[in-house]
Amino acid sequence: MGFLQQLQEQIKQIWQKLSKTQKFVVVGGTSLVFLILISYGFILSKPKYEPLYPNLNINDSATIAAKLKDMKIDYKLGSDGTTILVPAAQKYQLRLDLANELPRGGVVGFESFNETRFGETDTDKRIRYLAALQGELTRTIEEMTEVETANVHIVLPETSLFIEDEKPTTASVLLKFKPYANINKSKIKSIINFLSHSVEGLHPENVTIIDVNGNLLSEGVIDDSNLSEIQLSVNQMDIKKRYEEDLAKSLQTMLEKVKGPGRAVVRVSAELNFDQIERSSTEYGNSVLRSEQVKEESFEGTSEGAPPVGAVSNIPDVISYQGTSGGTSNSESSETIRNYEISQVVEHVKKSPGEVARLSVAVIIDGQLSAEEEEVIEDIISKAAGINETRGDSVRISSLPFNTADYAQLQEQMEEALAKEKRMELIKYLVYGLGIIGSLIVVYLFLRRVTTNVRPGTIVPTTIKDINYEEMLQELTPQDNEKIQVQKRIEKIAKTQPDSAAQIIKTWLAEDTR
Repeated sequence: MGFLQQLQEQIKQIWQKLSKTQKFVVVGGTSLVFLILISYGFILSKPKYEPLYPNLNINDSATIAAKLKDMKIDYKLGSDGTTILVPAAQKYQLRLDLANELPRGGVVGFESFNETRFGETDTDKRIRYLAALQGELTRTIEEMTEVETANVHIVLPETSLFIEDEKPTTASVLLKFKPYANINKSKIKSIINFLSHSVEGLHPENVTIIDVNGNLLSEGVIDDSNLSEIQLSVNQMDIKKRYEEDLAKSLQTMLEKVKGPGRAVVRVSAELNFDQIERSSTEYGNSVLRSEQVKEESFEGTSEGAPPVGAVSNIPDVISYQGTSGGTSNSESSETIRNYEISQVVEHVKKSPGEVARLSVAVIIDGQLSAEEEEVIEDIISKAAGINETRGDSVRISSLPFNTADYAQLQEQMEEALAKEKRMELIKYLVYGLGIIGSLIVVYLFLRRVTTNVRPGTIVPTTIKDINYEEMLQELTPQDNEKIQVQKRIEKIAKTQPDSAAQIIKTWLAEDTR
C-alpha cells in the first residue's frame, strides 16, 4: 500500500510540473489510443447480418418486420425492402419462431375454413372453397425451384340436369420464373397433370399456362403424338454425346499421364445403332428313331372248293358238277411301323439398341513425335478404345505445337487477381495492427519526452529513498535555494525551541483572524 501511495505521489508531482502543452499532448495521445482500441473492438464485435427471408413481396416484408419489432429483434432491410436481414446468430432460431406465423404471400388457403361464419349461404361457401382451392394450388406450384410466383384461376361451372348443357371445368395459370430458370415442356406438362388431378372434372386439355411475358407455354404439350419420337431422338443423341465424351476423357487422361497435363487433345466420333431387333429362328437336326413296331403273319392248310355260281347252289338235293375243287394253300405277311423324332432348336434373340456401329478417334499431341512414338500411341489408343477395323473403325494420331498464349495470359490474370485479393486482406490486418502499435509507440514517446523534460539526463526515482537531495539542490534556482534554507531554519527552530515556535504560530493565526 505504501508503494502505491508513493507512486501516486510521484505521478502527481510529475503531472504538476508539466506545461499545458505537454498535458494536452499526453491526454490527447492517451485518448487517441483508447479511441482506436474501442473502435477496433466495436468493429470485431459488430454482428454479421444474414437474410432471414429473401425475395419477399412488400406485404409479407411488412408483416415480418412488424413481428420482429414486437419481439424486439434488431433487423435491417435490403433489396428495396424485399429482403430482411437479421444477426447471423439468431437467424435459424427466428425461422423456427416465425414458422407458424410465416405469411403466405397474400394467398388464402383452406385455413379460411377454420373459422365458422354465421349466415353464410351455399354460394358463399362455394366462393370460399374456390378461393381456398386456388390458393392451395398456387402455394404448391410456387414450391417449384424455377417458379418465383404463380396465380391460379379456376372456373367451376354450375351443374346441369342435362348432359348437353354441361360446360367443362377450365383453369388458367400465370407463372413468373426466377432469373436464369430453365423450364422445359416436361415440367409444364407436370403442372398441367397436377392441376387436372387436383380439380374435379378438369381435363388436361382445358388447362392454359402462360408466363408474365405473355408466352403461351401449354401449347402442344398435351397433344404430343410425335413428342415421344422426338424425345426418343433427343435421348439417343444424349446417349451418343455422353459415350463420346466419356471415351474421349478416358483416352485423354491416359495420354496426359505420359505427355503431361494439357499436352493432348482427344476427340471421338461414334455411330450408334439404336435399332431394336427381335429375331426368332428354328433349326431342325437329324432324325432319331423313337419307336418301332413289327407285325408278321403266315398261313398253311387245305381249303374246300367254292360252290357253283347261280341258282343251283341254292336248291337243296340237287347235284351240281360246277364249281372249283379244293386244294392246299400257303400265305405269309409282314408289317413294320417306325416312329422317328426330329431334333428342333428354337432361338429367340432380342438385340438391345445402342450398339457401336462405327468408331473414329482423333488425337493431337503437343510437340513433335517420331514415327515409332506415333505407332506406339496408335496401338495403345486402338486397344483402349476397342477399335474394330472390320466394321470400319479408324484412329488418327497427329503431332502439332499448341498455342498456349491465351491460356498463359488467363493463368497470369487469375494469379494476379488471387495475389491482389491476398494483398488486400493482408493490408487490412496490417492497418489494424500498425494502428494499434503506432498508437502505443506514440504514447511511449510522449511519456518518455515528458519524463526527459522533467529531469534531463536522470532516471525518475521509484521510491523516496532513491531521491538525491544534493543533486536536486544543484539543479534549483537561487530563489528556490533560499526558500529551502528558510524552511530548514524553521524546522530547526521547531525542533529545538518548540514553545517559541508555537507562540509564533499563534501570533500568525491571530493576525489572520483580524
